[in-house]
Amino acid sequence: MKFILFTLIFIIACSDEKAVTYIPNFDEQKAFSHLVDQCSYGPRNPGSEGYKNFSIYLEKYLKNLSSNLVIQEFTYLEHITGVERNGKNFI
Repeated sequence: MKFILFTLIFIIACSDEKAVTYIPNFDEQKAFSHLVDQCSYGPRNPGSEGYKNFSIYLEKYLKNLSSNLVIQEFTYLEHITGVERNGKNFI
């Protein structure tokens, strides 16, 4: 009896009658354009000019997509060099 009840609940839960499926359209040309833009800043290792300039570009780009952009700034210590670096997370 438990098996039948479990199976029935499982089948109902997996039903996709009410499920809305959204599959975004992937634009490969736009994706490649973003890649070219990113590479145009040169090396983007932390602390470099490329890193700083790309960070500004990325912030502007993401702000145009959402008004809910959260930027988490942090510092960390590179374990190999012992240099303190600044970083950002874009959420």
